[in-house]
Amino acid sequence: MPPKIAIVEEGGFPVDIGGVSTWVKELVQGLKDFEFTVVTITTREKTNFMFKVPKGIEVKVHVLFSRKWRTKGNPMAFRDVASSLKELFLGEGIRLERLVSSTIKTDPTSFLSSREFWFMAKNVYEELDLKEGFIEFAYGLARIFHPILESIMLGGELKGFDLIHSANAGLAGLVGSAAKVKWGIPLVITEHGSFLRELDIWLERAEEKVWLKELLRKVMNSVVKTNYLYADVIASVSESLMRNQIRLGVPREKLLLIRNGIDASRYGKRSRVGSSGSQKDFRSQSWSRFEENFVEAAKAHSEECEEVLVVTISRVDKVKGIDLLARAAALVLSSGMKLNFEVIGPISDRKYMEEILSLIRELRISKYFKILGTTDVKKALSKADIFVLPSRSEGCPFALLEAMATGLPIIGTDVGGVPEVLGDAGILVRPEPKEIALAIEKLAKDAELRRKLGKNARERVLSNFQLEEMINSYRNLYLSLVGEKKWSSSA
Repeated sequence: MPPKIAIVEEGGFPVDIGGVSTWVKELVQGLKDFEFTVVTITTREKTNFMFKVPKGIEVKVHVLFSRKWRTKGNPMAFRDVASSLKELFLGEGIRLERLVSSTIKTDPTSFLSSREFWFMAKNVYEELDLKEGFIEFAYGLARIFHPILESIMLGGELKGFDLIHSANAGLAGLVGSAAKVKWGIPLVITEHGSFLRELDIWLERAEEKVWLKELLRKVMNSVVKTNYLYADVIASVSESLMRNQIRLGVPREKLLLIRNGIDASRYGKRSRVGSSGSQKDFRSQSWSRFEENFVEAAKAHSEECEEVLVVTISRVDKVKGIDLLARAAALVLSSGMKLNFEVIGPISDRKYMEEILSLIRELRISKYFKILGTTDVKKALSKADIFVLPSRSEGCPFALLEAMATGLPIIGTDVGGVPEVLGDAGILVRPEPKEIALAIEKLAKDAELRRKLGKNARERVLSNFQLEEMINSYRNLYLSLVGEKKWSSSA
């Protein structure tokens, strides 16, 4: 039997579209000499598969807050869980042995309604000297701890695997850490972006009390550092992420650089220069009617426009900076230039989507700025003249690699691993509307510069970001951890 690998992720393949989903899909398709199970953590009770699952790949979808666990726990286990959870407020990594052994003897709901939890909550409440009511505080605490306890319970069920590969250092990492503590299974963590940086961006917008945001920040900081502690190897997708991980206390010898890669032969056919053309079949069947209506209206306008087309491939989320692109578009259009802008990708944050729609109306750019939803990425890129990545945080983005492989001139924000990917084959800007707008104007006015940068971008992908290299690097990493003896005996 081939080595059994569990890939643990939050959302992602096959229920969501995005960079992590692409990464998982490429791993399980490319490493056919391993047996994969994909464990997807989500909060959505109804999930549609957005990808066709390859034959032989098992998928387990775990919906947070919905499962009824068989165990009920006991006061002694409750006391140990409460004591261990309190350590997370220190913001540092903790030892998991007692927390894991006690948590799997109980269940989240029973613990969070126990006397032991309420005594712990009262103790923390008094230490913090908060002005909010205690009941509100305790329920806020329960909301933080419930998914943490569920992640530990889930890790306790991953018996029989030879390796756990977690796709972030948050809850997915905690599942892997718990499995390592319980079953002694080696753990690899790959971060595709800074979990804590993206948490901060989310917290800026969250409609929660300040004290609750601060508690969540401290607890998740502890979770991330704990996962770093238990990981055998942390595979970083960029040197920027590696530096950040070292700042958070990860020993250099535990880190391994494995950049993302793509099959560039799948890209590169440009179907237009200067014309947006028609857009067809841009809807995901899982969208709400609101989203469908918006996309239909966007398509109708898109088919009328014939100017230079600026595209980004991104989920609609503040981390991805769609608001920055909208404001940049307004600046460009106000100068008299007639460009079209299209955002291709799923809507992951409905509230943010509504804010973007309101911003587009406020800026009076509705005719030129469209959010078209999920579609064939290669087709969308082939129709573009300029690609913009306006993100506030990134690791080694697949969307950027795909645009480069298509031969598009690139404007990317100077965040995370973007400078490492882009090099001198594009224009780097700060994540600010004015700088993005100036770069767009520069490329829109200079067709020869667009051609030159597009050529350089494709050549850079071919030289540095090949899928085969990524797959081989993970194969070698897996073999080093599961052991050559086991591999040779199963071959």
